[in-house]
Amino acid sequence: MECPIQDNFEITTSIRSDELLVDNPSSLLPRLGKGPFYMLCLHQERMLTALSTFKWPKVARDALSNLHKDLVDHLKQRYDDPCYGVPLKLRVTLSSSGNIDVFSIPTPGVTLGTLFPLDFDDLFTHLPTFGVFVSPITTTPSLFTSHKTTNRAQYDQVRSLIPATSNHSNEQRSTRFAEILLINRNAEIMEGSITTPYFFRAGEWITPRAQCGGNLGTTRRYALDAGLCKEGIVTRESVQTGERVILSNGVRGFGWGHVEALVQIRENEMIKTDKASQAKR
Repeated sequence: MECPIQDNFEITTSIRSDELLVDNPSSLLPRLGKGPFYMLCLHQERMLTALSTFKWPKVARDALSNLHKDLVDHLKQRYDDPCYGVPLKLRVTLSSSGNIDVFSIPTPGVTLGTLFPLDFDDLFTHLPTFGVFVSPITTTPSLFTSHKTTNRAQYDQVRSLIPATSNHSNEQRSTRFAEILLINRNAEIMEGSITTPYFFRAGEWITPRAQCGGNLGTTRRYALDAGLCKEGIVTRESVQTGERVILSNGVRGFGWGHVEALVQIRENEMIKTDKASQAKR
């Protein structure tokens, strides 16, 4: 694939800051270490892989090596505390010129088992945190789906298809996040629009393999390295309404939800959107 023009986008990641993590490192992956920033070393490794793929200059690589300091400085400047007591979502952007920006907003508190599960089955002792939908249109894999950047047009298009309501009560919906799964041209699940998905197949948990075209998230790396799942192919046809799916990302940790039907989308709208997607290829 041809590398995009460097000034048109930034490499980005979202990191959880939580004092719960300071004295509670992962028992499955000790190399993650202690500290308030959730899986920080995996975020750095993923961003480093992205900037190498995009052939960005050394100045960007050097800037990334100072990410921990940039995060601490942000907490000091914004909250006057290098280990702020309220859980935060830290959104980090890195430009090809080596400029790093950090933005933060509060995020809900979670348990340590949500951040570092020892067994995926333990997650089902909690209520579902997601409503899960399957995209009716295909997404073309590219460098912008393999790596997380500020170029989110394909994801925004798919997320626009999420129904405004679902079959659950208003009270249930208010405590859940909506997720929609991206599908490639081979009718394979790529990833979620904001999460990594995991499916139970033939007695084990499977996450879409890299060749399916999705982003290789930090929590995905944790789950694979910790032996909680394996890579594989999950077809759209195999995903059933009502199926339980585990989902994870670098801010919320791990949760789960049931697959729901896209009852709000009219068939002609699907066809129109899919044709528009194909015209851009």
